[in-house]
Amino acid sequence: MAQLPSLKSRKWERFLSAPDPQLLTELYVPALSMAVKYDRCCAYFSSSSLQAAAAGFGKFIATLEALGEKAPKPAIRLFVNEELSPEDVKALNSNRGTSEEASCNAWMAREARPPGS
Repeated sequence: MAQLPSLKSRKWERFLSAPDPQLLTELYVPALSMAVKYDRCCAYFSSSSLQAAAAGFGKFIATLEALGEKAPKPAIRLFVNEELSPEDVKALNSNRGTSEEASCNAWMAREARPPGS
């Protein structure tokens, strides 16, 4: 596999914020096209934010597939709020039969309890 361009090799816009359309074209697509790992920390999360960046994730996933066993694990880490939409919970549960399923189920069971119980 050819050497990936470095994130440091690109001049990045200093200030971009949602819903600026440049956020996708000037940040997500080029950054994810060069990345081998994605960490995201945010107080409010919705899978629609990942959907908006889908154009960049295509190249990101192709890069990980090309790296094979050399790809970092986990390649994507999301640190997000504990309130998920029903659609996001359904997406998490789509990992049936995987080790992620056990982790998601344990987390959801813990979070579903009323405070103080």
